[in-house]
Amino acid sequence: MKLKPEDWFQQLSVGWKEKFESAASMRNTAVNPEAILAADWLTIYEADQIDSLEPISAFSKLKRLSIHNKNGIDLSPLRILGNSLEELTITKSNADISVLKDFKKLKKLTLHGSFTDSPTRFLEKLEFLNPELSGRLESLDFRGVPIENLSILKSFTKIHSLTISNTKVTDISPLESLKNLEELNLSGSSVSSFEILSKLPLRSLYADNTNLSDLKPFYKTKKCLLSIVENEGHF
Repeated sequence: MKLKPEDWFQQLSVGWKEKFESAASMRNTAVNPEAILAADWLTIYEADQIDSLEPISAFSKLKRLSIHNKNGIDLSPLRILGNSLEELTITKSNADISVLKDFKKLKKLTLHGSFTDSPTRFLEKLEFLNPELSGRLESLDFRGVPIENLSILKSFTKIHSLTISNTKVTDISPLESLKNLEELNLSGSSVSSFEILSKLPLRSLYADNTNLSDLKPFYKTKKCLLSIVENEGHF
């Protein structure tokens, strides 16, 4: 049986209540459980005394969710958002991200951190991405995540922004099929060949601290902003 907003709020943990009460106090308003549950975005900060995501299951209109610096938190309660959430950010976490396999409506996914509790192959090959996202996902940010293989992205042709900085990626040839890719950040990666970049409609490329030492792949590229700070090559 679905709880009324007031009853839902009363059964929250102290940490969750304090989060919403603090937000209401900053706005100089009273806590409104109905308005809370009608929100389409929610951010959970490191300072929030929250150790369970179960209350999120009541947010029927949630489109954007950010979870920051919550090591060890169980992400499985997010499964109920699989058919509604469009933007998800998880930073500095060691959580098991296999739950992301259930997400079918994401347009933007940002993961920063180690995610050491996720199965190695599942993580390295991006196997947590639902194939149904291939015609929907527009932005991916995997900064500092130990991914290695980008092959699964071949069918994700709607992607226009991709960040794989400080990852284990060495081969970016699978990106050749991403005909809408306009922004690419591979700074701090060990990519060995950059030839395919000339075939992409890039407007921004960030390749700081990489092996990029030859700009020939970009001679035919127009209006592309390049950032190549502290590279070993000479230009």
